[in-house]
Amino acid sequence: MTRQARQLAVLVGLGLVCALVYGRALRRPDGHVREAEPKEDTAALVAEAPTSMHAQSQIASRQAQHAYATSLSWKRDPFTLGSSAEGALGLALVGIVWDAAHPMAMINGFPVVVGDEIEGYRVVQILQDRVMVVDDAGTYQLQLPP
Repeated sequence: MTRQARQLAVLVGLGLVCALVYGRALRRPDGHVREAEPKEDTAALVAEAPTSMHAQSQIASRQAQHAYATSLSWKRDPFTLGSSAEGALGLALVGIVWDAAHPMAMINGFPVVVGDEIEGYRVVQILQDRVMVVDDAGTYQLQLPP
């Protein structure tokens, strides 16, 4: 058997295994195929008064997670880049990856290290909470947004 024939046989075998696993995942314990279930609101689930203890504990857990998540107060959304307004320099310090040996900052969506130039400014120092840049007119400090 040639190498290509063996590879094809293995590929077909893996495809069959994947199809079997996927097919079993879609079946309920009673043998019926699952249908797409619409997502329901937690409050609606509570109003229906579920009969099993497992369902009740899941609802209580979801409500506790929702209450905890809404109690958190974020200073800014950590998942958005550029959430801070650009300063007078036209540079927006988005974040700092701090390592004493190799600090890195994200300015205007670009990663920079000490010595790099961005939009006419040279990065001269990266600290844990700010970045110092310099141009012909002077030295400027970029602060992390609150």
